[in-house]
Amino acid sequence: MRIRPEKLAKYFRMLSSQPTVTIHRFGLFRLDADARILFLGSEPILLGQRTIALLRLLLERQGTPVSKDALIEAAWPGLTIEASNLTVQIAALRRVFKERAGGASWIETLPRRGYRYVGPAVATDRPPAKTNVPRSPALLLPDSHPSRCFGSQI
Repeated sequence: MRIRPEKLAKYFRMLSSQPTVTIHRFGLFRLDADARILFLGSEPILLGQRTIALLRLLLERQGTPVSKDALIEAAWPGLTIEASNLTVQIAALRRVFKERAGGASWIETLPRRGYRYVGPAVATDRPPAKTNVPRSPALLLPDSHPSRCFGSQI
């Protein structure tokens, strides 16, 4: 499915006004976890927000089993749903991976337990942590008058 250029331009304007975001890169794909958009190269792929939430959790826990309960809580927080809803969303992810990268087996089913992402390695770029470290040595000077700090008479 193609996105009209004006919608794509609106998205990029929105991104430029946001702080640095968390990006998960795997194979030919890139998940902007904060904007909740999956890209194949530079082309956005239209997926529902629940599908994106599931993908994000699976990528963040790559190689480890993720329980059905954890996945349901990620995509439907606080709601009680049937397990078939989860199955439908996982099938949508598998379809995207199969059609665009031959990755039908990237999400493994663990019968009666959950799922596991076993596709290409995931590299995650996270925003830098905010710190309160002074950037200038001048900020390290005491608040007192210099004559009291250094014992000299000025």
